Amino acid sequence: MDGGAGITLRLGRLRAFAEGRVQNVYTDKGKIDAKSVTSIPVTFGVIF
Repeated sequence: MDGGAGITLRLGRLRAFAEGRVQNVYTDKGKIDAKSVTSIPVTFGVIF
């Protein structure tokens, strides 16, 4: 299962965003131990 969500905020003339995702790793044999291969990257940024 992979998925994510994000939000954008207007800060005057700028916009800021944050997003997060859940990523799982799969192999030819199927899903391996989720505790050791799940990552949750979070990204922040400013758009101008």
